[in-house]
Amino acid sequence: MIDVCFAIMLKLQSIALRRSSWTKIVEVAISPHQQSCSCSTRTTKSRHSESGVTKPRRPLNAYFLFSKERLGTVTDSLNEKPSFERSLKASRLVGEEWRALSATKKLEYKEEASAALLQYAEEIEKLEEAKPAEAKKPARSTRAVKPATRKNRVAEPKKPMNAFMLYFKERHGYILDGLDEAPSRKRGQNVVRLASEEWNALPAAKKETYKQRAAVLRSQCAIETSSVELANIKKPRSPAAIFLKERFHQVKSQHNLTSAPEVMKLVKQEWRSLSTRDAAPYYMKAKVDVERYKKEKKASLSPK
Repeated sequence: MIDVCFAIMLKLQSIALRRSSWTKIVEVAISPHQQSCSCSTRTTKSRHSESGVTKPRRPLNAYFLFSKERLGTVTDSLNEKPSFERSLKASRLVGEEWRALSATKKLEYKEEASAALLQYAEEIEKLEEAKPAEAKKPARSTRAVKPATRKNRVAEPKKPMNAFMLYFKERHGYILDGLDEAPSRKRGQNVVRLASEEWNALPAAKKETYKQRAAVLRSQCAIETSSVELANIKKPRSPAAIFLKERFHQVKSQHNLTSAPEVMKLVKQEWRSLSTRDAAPYYMKAKVDVERYKKEKKASLSPK
């Protein structure tokens, strides 16, 4: 994937160079009178900020530093005519060289990339400090997370690991250290394969300990799931709350109010002035809501 992306980047750079050379030729051909005429031109994005200071370019990572150093040499060694296929082939060979590189040599490029990234961060920080106060972006709010509501529900616990996954979690690091391979998808597959072979060769008594641990995790997860479901059940509403929800927007539009406290004040006055006969339907709705809550609570507490 890296090889293809790098080859595409090289192709785009070559197109940009050809376009810039043609632009120079056209500029020479145009007379001073034609250059001075006012005509609509395309504007391109620049790295200059509004204050005229040039923004620093983001530095290359370790692989691209290595590629920048080796790509020219590898391309020249191919002895082929310049083409897109040659660029792809050179990029692929550079990628193979990078994968075959020793960890010590890779570390040198990583340290160089880290130093460049640190310098880039310092330059960006200086640019931000040099900006006027009104041009700076407002800082993000650091307010505390709201408690669980209907809109912000309590998250359900993660699915517990089975016996093999508990064993794999313990052995993963040791198996990985024993493999002398570069990071790749194949290495991950090899780790899983070796762990499976170890698990199959494990004595039954040893497997039983992991199965017991997995059973404990399953029971804990079931308890947590039931408590989460209980917390996420919508609490029953009172008759006054049901009346408030029904009348809020109607009163707001009737009196042309914008303040919520004022609307609520008027609705509460209406509720207090209701007769027993007019308030009876809201008490019935509240009773139905209580029954709904009890039913959902019982269903969440029942064993599954």
